[in-house]
Amino acid sequence: MDSFEKIVDEILPYFSGIPKYWDGHKAILEMKKYGYKYWKFSEWIGSYFQYLCGNFLQDFMEIPGSSYGKVEFDGFKIVPWDFKAHAENSDNPVILNDKRAVKKAIEEYGYIGLIIAIGTAKFDDENRSFQKWMVDLKGGYSKYEMDRIKRNTFSRKLKTSFTLNRILFVKIERNDLIKLGTFAQGRNYNGNERRSKYSLYLQDINKFDNYYVDI
Repeated sequence: MDSFEKIVDEILPYFSGIPKYWDGHKAILEMKKYGYKYWKFSEWIGSYFQYLCGNFLQDFMEIPGSSYGKVEFDGFKIVPWDFKAHAENSDNPVILNDKRAVKKAIEEYGYIGLIIAIGTAKFDDENRSFQKWMVDLKGGYSKYEMDRIKRNTFSRKLKTSFTLNRILFVKIERNDLIKLGTFAQGRNYNGNERRSKYSLYLQDINKFDNYYVDI
């Protein structure tokens, strides 16, 4: 058993109590109540899974993990790990970490690990009721959101709930990087370009060393 398999085997018991159904209102209010710094993110299922992993895995791995410049991995156990959540009823890839940071982490440790919560999401209604609730809770639009509105840029409907079906563990080695896609983040609120990230489509998952665990 290599280090990746061993870590996955040791992690599994820590997820035994993870909730299967995530209500957006309750999840965001819970993160806000306990001061989780990413509670305002519109892609809240990713923030909530990071929050849950921080609670469930804090006695197993170092959280947060290694940093490369301003880029931080979510956890560290033998190697850097990132925690992601993905709705399988969407066409979008899983957005991974900064490309430079991923390359540096793999150069240093040999590979990185991903823990991905896979499930089914429900989305906002035509009136964007959930989005309006989030904006009110945050005290208004952020500068980034205001700039997007001024540019008349399309805004996707937010997820309102998420049903967790399984957890996916993925090992990413140097030779795997060419199998990943690239996600261009555009620009920051100050106009500076944001660094590109890697992306992973689930239909390509069998190209990587991975383990599925049904919940």
